Parts: sequence; structure tokens; C-alpha cells
Amino acid sequence: MRWVAFAPTYRIRAAGFSRGFAIVLNTALNRIGRTPSEWEVDLVVEVTQVETWLDQHQNVVKFTRTVKYHNPVDNLDDERAEMRAINAQTKTESFSSGGRGRSLATNTQNPEFVRKLEGLATGDVDVYLEAREGSTKATFSSKNHFDYEFVEDFGDNLELGMELMLRAVSEYSERAGGQGELL
Repeated sequence: MRWVAFAPTYRIRAAGFSRGFAIVLNTALNRIGRTPSEWEVDLVVEVTQVETWLDQHQNVVKFTRTVKYHNPVDNLDDERAEMRAINAQTKTESFSSGGRGRSLATNTQNPEFVRKLEGLATGDVDVYLEAREGSTKATFSSKNHFDYEFVEDFGDNLELGMELMLRAVSEYSERAGGQGELL
């Protein structure tokens, strides 16, 4: 896994960055004579963001989890071995409470739920949660939430900007258990 940092502006937002970065990678491959690929740029989310959302929305009625099969595969666990055996790029499972005032056991004291969140912080898993309170619906999608950290304004000093971004990514990687590699 590799970590990349970017500094958004008023014109470049997270979703645009993901699409644009995939285009940049393919353009670079073309220039060196390699075949372009289908890149999936994951903006990662820490489990703490899910926990914070769950603290505010405890009546979860739907939970969907998608496991992604990346190339190269760093972790060939049982789920990815199963996916590999049937040549699948994703595996999606969905849980529903069935309504009628019932809710799912989606809390951090439930070890099965916690296990379902593994891979979220590395971009290997996407989750979608839906909670209802009366007629009000609240949702959480890891595709729309991502980790970020503000750095001080570096103005036109690009060397300072690179130094600040490198420090921020390095600190993030350390917080994420050293799972990433800086590009």
C-alpha cells in the first residue's frame, strides 16, 4: 500500500482528485510505453469516523460491506481467496434489521461488527450504514467520508508545502500502524 497526500483547492475536491490522479497515473504509463490500467484511488477513512457516526445514529437498520480485490494482493485472506477462486473483483454483503423498530448490533462492543470494519482504513473495504429515527434517514458511506488533516498555509513556498505535506502523510501513516509506504 502507498500513501499519497494532496492539497485541495477551491477547484479540486476529493472526488475530482481521485479521478484526476488515476488519469495522471495512466498518462505516466503511456509516456513510458506501458499499458494503462484501471486505477482505483481510495481515499481512506479511519474506523473512528464510523464510531463517531454510530454514536450519533444508533438505530442502524442497514449495513452493506464491500471487500475489494486489489492487484497486487497484499493480504490473501479467506475472503480474497474466495474472490480469487471465482475471479471476482469485489464481494458485497448486506445486512438488514427487517424494520419494525429493530436495529442491527453495529457497535464497537460487537466483535463480529468490528471484524467487518477491518480493511476500512487501508481502502480495502467500503461500508454503507443507514439509520432511521422515525421518518428521518441518516447515512454514512466510506466513499463520501475520508481522512484529512489541515496543514498551515504555505502560500507560494512550494518547498515548504512539500515539507508540510510529507510530514502530514508520515504522521498519518504512523497513526495507521505503519501500514503505508510514502511515495
